[in-house]
Amino acid sequence: MCVNKIIFVSSYPPRECGIATFTKDLSDSIQKKFGNCIIPAIAAINESESTLYKYPHKVSLRITEQDIASYEKAAAKINSIRSAGIVNIQHEFGLFGGLYGKHILRFMELLNKKAITTFHTVLEKPDQERKEIVKQIIERSGKIVVMTQTARSILIDDYDADEEKIAVIPHGVPSIRFCRMDRLRKKYGVAQKNIILTFGLLSRGKGIENIIAAMPLILKNNPDTAYIVVGETHPKVRLNEGESYRHELQGLARSLGVEKKVRFLDKFLSLKEIVECLQMATVYVSPSLDQKQICSGTISYALGAGKAIVASQSKYNSEVLADGRGIIAGQNDPESFAREINMVLGDDALRYNLEKNAFEYSRKMTWQNVSTQYISEFDNVSPIGREGFSKLPR
Repeated sequence: MCVNKIIFVSSYPPRECGIATFTKDLSDSIQKKFGNCIIPAIAAINESESTLYKYPHKVSLRITEQDIASYEKAAAKINSIRSAGIVNIQHEFGLFGGLYGKHILRFMELLNKKAITTFHTVLEKPDQERKEIVKQIIERSGKIVVMTQTARSILIDDYDADEEKIAVIPHGVPSIRFCRMDRLRKKYGVAQKNIILTFGLLSRGKGIENIIAAMPLILKNNPDTAYIVVGETHPKVRLNEGESYRHELQGLARSLGVEKKVRFLDKFLSLKEIVECLQMATVYVSPSLDQKQICSGTISYALGAGKAIVASQSKYNSEVLADGRGIIAGQNDPESFAREINMVLGDDALRYNLEKNAFEYSRKMTWQNVSTQYISEFDNVSPIGREGFSKLPR
């Protein structure tokens, strides 16, 4: 039997970042579904040479973010692996070294394997230098994967990308079943009837202060309500400013007299814990301040859990929450969030429709379906080991 390796160039757990989690979930799903003929391997991006992560066996290479020589060595090593059929680069500007992450271009220049690049960020109207770097990545990739039609349009309009070269594959989500919320609320020590939830690595751009500022208005209409903020501070934020943002949020809650109704769960959650927190939530809120955000793993997971979602305006939210799958609140506007959240909490029929529409839409986003779409694109690009790929289900 022909066995092919797919090498993912990405961050990877235990490093704490969204792309690391994404890559783990995608590669695990591929291993589970296609492990008889495909072996995923990871070239992990480390922040520095002194980074000491205890990686699993799947991580076979390490690249130091700012050391261009390590990109060159990784490319040479991958070139020597005969069974490596595809290299999938999980791209985010801040993940790779050099201005706008341009060190990845040196890696791609030396690579003699077919590469597919997944863009987690696609910026509209870029400056010339960033535009040129992205265009070079596109040119050196056999295929580009983005997660929304909006991102595809931006690449075509602003980066002159060939539309035939772009595949749209949604952000993956776990398969989440419904369960008894009272059991989970007991486990997490939550007594309130209504749970408003936000999860993810904490940073100032998340706009959490807007929901805390909205809590007095929410509690006026729905007193049996708590807001739970789940997730530890982003490691890079913690390195630069410690826990100052979290302390500011806690201080804001105290100043508004809602500190007993705002709870912080300060830890990096396992997938099981994330799913449990989503399952017990009544409303999922995402008050992010980034209107250009083209992808959100947390919104994707909330869709997958079939949650009623209230979120701020962004390119991603405008697409995935359209047609009754969620509600868009005013940007940086606590009163708007309070109004929309109160509407959802006070209208069972509306909440049910939001949940139903979100859950139905997200069935195409389950990791089982997403991994199959990735394998199909790998098969289209790679001339190596086609006998093994041809046996995969269509």
